[in-house]
Amino acid sequence: MAAIHAKTRLTVYEMCGGACAKCQTELNPFPGDPDSMDVDHIIPLSLGGPDDLVQRSLLEGDAM
Repeated sequence: MAAIHAKTRLTVYEMCGGACAKCQTELNPFPGDPDSMDVDHIIPLSLGGPDDLVQRSLLEGDAM
């Protein structure tokens, strides 16, 4: 899996209101912090999902 650029992480964080899409836990946009987040595609690329910002969501590590 490729690393996500910091600007993209912050944009998705702001678009999603800073909360996990599955459990609504507030997340930290900075990798390496205990409450950091993962950015994931809503429809996986492998299933034909586009690689657009609007197609991304935030997930807490435990929610994946």
